[in-house]
Amino acid sequence: MAQLADLPIPETGPDDARRTAEQVMSDFTWGEPEGDESLVQQIARAIGEAIDAVVGALFGSGILTLLVWAAIIVAVGVLVLAIIRRRRAMPKRSKPTVRVTSLEASRQPHEWQSEAEQYEAKGEWKLGLRARYRSLVSELIHRRQLRDVPGRTTGEFRIELHDRLPVAAEPFSAATDLFDRAWYGDRPTGPDEAAEFQRHADEVLGRVPA
Repeated sequence: MAQLADLPIPETGPDDARRTAEQVMSDFTWGEPEGDESLVQQIARAIGEAIDAVVGALFGSGILTLLVWAAIIVAVGVLVLAIIRRRRAMPKRSKPTVRVTSLEASRQPHEWQSEAEQYEAKGEWKLGLRARYRSLVSELIHRRQLRDVPGRTTGEFRIELHDRLPVAAEPFSAATDLFDRAWYGDRPTGPDEAAEFQRHADEVLGRVPA
């Protein structure tokens, strides 16, 4: 291992070393957008100023100071980048989903069903599936298994039907899942999903008492 005495005589003085480190710290943006100084940059600058004072007091001047500064800059940079990447990788909170909110009983079930078929004939399968879902909900409202209240969500419909008609809860939940995935999850939707939804809807209505 080389002795400190064997190291070349540094041409950079302590003031130049500090200025160089400060320039590196101020120019490095840590991956944040350019413009006003970000919170991360403010923290980095404050840490840099504090470390500068400590390093200067402990090591004085010369190449050792510059080496210590370089090691500190690398360590801080790695830490900050790791925090930023972890923050970006964290799953985002799901946005509140607004469900069906219109008065489903304002139209007859067969009207919604006819609308669904019209959309499907034009290849607009997601709009068709929404109309099929509204037809199902409207039918359940007319059969007094669901209440027609403005602002209801699909989750509230599930809970109410489970309480009022548990035997139909499972197929209704399956039909609702298809609607949610197509309409709110933007999943691919086509004739297979429409046919599957209708099977679940028929099963639900088949379990409603006369």
